[in-house]
Amino acid sequence: MIVFGLFGVFVLFAFGFVIFLKMKTTVLARSSPGAAVAAVNSQGSGCFQKIAGPIFTFMGIALLSVGILNIRKGSASNDWPTTRGEVFTSEVQSRLETSDSSSGSGSRRRRKTTTTTVYWAEMKYSYVVEGVSFEGDRVDYGMESRSSKRTRADEIVALYPVGEEVLVYYDPSDPSEAVLEPGVGAAAFLFPLIGVVFTLIGLVMLFFLFRGKR
Repeated sequence: MIVFGLFGVFVLFAFGFVIFLKMKTTVLARSSPGAAVAAVNSQGSGCFQKIAGPIFTFMGIALLSVGILNIRKGSASNDWPTTRGEVFTSEVQSRLETSDSSSGSGSRRRRKTTTTTVYWAEMKYSYVVEGVSFEGDRVDYGMESRSSKRTRADEIVALYPVGEEVLVYYDPSDPSEAVLEPGVGAAAFLFPLIGVVFTLIGLVMLFFLFRGKR
């Protein structure tokens, strides 16, 4: 799955661009409505939108597809058969993630690098279906639980310690697909939500891009 830090960078970048474009257009509109339209068209024909428009649209559709698939599987998992399994890996992992941001313009433009420690629960369990051994690492069908706070990671590790016997829900058509907590949690809707936002941003960029070519 895509790391939350990457989502944050793209989301902030996208919203920053949209807000900047809106502010610029509003300022120009106060002095000249025609200038505002020209500004939007010039932005649409720029190199940025030629690259960013397709990228955001593609990522949005991909995230939306993954999110819908997770929701469908999460819903179906309520009716999956179960088997007994055992946790053999359960620990909190962490790593440093950096993100860049900038403020100001021209010679006053400044870049700032922020470093954040993110935490997640690394967990694996084994189970057997009709004499065949499998390994799973999925707790639920929500988004990957990575956060700058290790609360959730600690909760998962405490709930599923090494050696713990667990009830595993597996897909009868593909036993290698399994989960410990069936159903659709609130976090599962974040993927499609982000996908919709990315897709809309990409389509808006493409709209102004093609409009500027007319």
